[in-house]
Amino acid sequence: MVRKHFAMLDFLRGVAAFAVVVFHQPAGSLKLFAHGYLAVDFFFLLSGFVIAASYEDRLANGSLGFGVFVRTRFIRLYPLVILGGILGSLQHFGEFAPYVVAGGILLIPTSATGDPSAFATNPPAWSLFWEVAVNIVYGKLSRFLTNGILYALTALGFAAVVACAYQAGTMNYGFSWSQFYGGGARVVFSFFAGILIYRVWLSGWRPTLPWYAVVIGLVALLILPRRLESWYFDSAIVLAFPLLVLVAASCDLPAKYTKLATLMGNVSYPLYILQHGLGVPKKLLDHLQSTGFNMLIISWA
Repeated sequence: MVRKHFAMLDFLRGVAAFAVVVFHQPAGSLKLFAHGYLAVDFFFLLSGFVIAASYEDRLANGSLGFGVFVRTRFIRLYPLVILGGILGSLQHFGEFAPYVVAGGILLIPTSATGDPSAFATNPPAWSLFWEVAVNIVYGKLSRFLTNGILYALTALGFAAVVACAYQAGTMNYGFSWSQFYGGGARVVFSFFAGILIYRVWLSGWRPTLPWYAVVIGLVALLILPRRLESWYFDSAIVLAFPLLVLVAASCDLPAKYTKLATLMGNVSYPLYILQHGLGVPKKLLDHLQSTGFNMLIISWA
């Protein structure tokens, strides 16, 4: 059983989380990471790699049961899904029907009038729906996933990714109700490619580059200008991610950066899933200002 902490993957996870949060900033702001939406595919890939490294052996030999695995993953993922749903509901208080609010908290996609998102109160939750779904499938079928089956799943997943990207003209799909199925294609390719890359790493093929070159590579792919957004260009970037992860897993991050990498890895998921709901304080302040709260403070002073 291989037990290794992949500090470089933590570092890259933090970079990807920052990229997607910057990408989601309001229209008119600087789009520094114009391809930040592809960070989601990178997350799925990292998830497949790390989950295989952490659980594959124990699931295969029966020392970790399916129920315990699913419970472990739910404990890891679901509390922040609930918090994100609650914060998002507060930010959109009174805007959506109760079933839409409940869907955001319970991780159930819904169709809301006037909003294209499958999770109107917390849009980033769409990818968590697919993350939970693929975790359940993996936990149930992991012992049957031979390399041949993994290659087939990865190939079929990529074909589906390209087909959906061709239809949409971009890989920035899966979050809306009308294209929600596209998220399934993205997670199938990237998650199972992550498992496959872990097995390649385990076999001993570990190409390396300087750690900073790997970071620069990820940033370069996500920072590419918006004018390059297209179904074929996006598909090519996503196809490059597995090799990037393999190289990153084979790199040793300098010891002086490991604490930073751990911090970046730890905050990446909260930063991603709560990014929408974290607008609540600003919205509350705007509301107080619009109701004359500032004038009240001045009068007291």
